[in-house]
Amino acid sequence: MVMNELNRKALTVGVAAALAVVGSIWLGSGALIHFDPALIWYAIGSVLATFAVAYRFKLLGFNAGTINVHSVRAWLMFNLLNLSAVLVMIGLVLAGFRRLVNVGERAVQTFAEDILPLVLIFAVSATGLMLTVSYKFLAGHGHSQVARIHAASVIALLFYIPFGKLFHIFQRTCALCVSLYKTASHSDHRASDTRRRCGQHPEPDLQSHSGR
Repeated sequence: MVMNELNRKALTVGVAAALAVVGSIWLGSGALIHFDPALIWYAIGSVLATFAVAYRFKLLGFNAGTINVHSVRAWLMFNLLNLSAVLVMIGLVLAGFRRLVNVGERAVQTFAEDILPLVLIFAVSATGLMLTVSYKFLAGHGHSQVARIHAASVIALLFYIPFGKLFHIFQRTCALCVSLYKTASHSDHRASDTRRRCGQHPEPDLQSHSGR
């Protein structure tokens, strides 16, 4: 039995998406200066999951050749999301353990801000793995019930994001964009001052003239 082989375009899109996540982590943590080592497995799992999703979406509709479905490469492609979920859960356990034993973390943490997001992400990952276990080893027994729980956990996580620390994923990105904009604006002002000192006429400020 054979299946479509890796499509180069889909592979490129998957790698590009994964690199985008890596770049976001690098920028958001200030070149990894503020990166929490306890989240390393969670970060790796997120990168692999992004690659898997982007690859699958791009692959649809393309003729991608053939490979043996019993090969190691096929097994990895079929189970990449499951492997990502395992890595995410390892990272979550490490992060949760740290919050339980670290005195400094326990002194400032709250359930809603620090524990609940770990529980929600763990629920999404665990129920996703349970779906695989159900159809591979239990002949689909309990699949519909687990699917409902999985959907509910995903919806709960999506609803929680705007109100918790996970919103930093978007907030930090916006803050970096504002910082880059301010830096560029400051550079423009310095260039304008330099032109004035050199006797050159700076470009007219259209906004200030229109306001008069």
